[in-house]
Amino acid sequence: MGVSLTEAAHTAGFADSAHLSRVYRATFGLKPSPVFGNSRLVQVKLHSV
Repeated sequence: MGVSLTEAAHTAGFADSAHLSRVYRATFGLKPSPVFGNSRLVQVKLHSV
């Protein structure tokens, strides 16, 4: 079951999906869309540290 990219971004502590996308691109050097496809739903797995 997936959630919206915005919901996933909020769950991960980002202000919104644009913030997540900027950080992803800065970290990995590419937009998240080639990795996640054009789907509007993503799966989130949280791991405790």
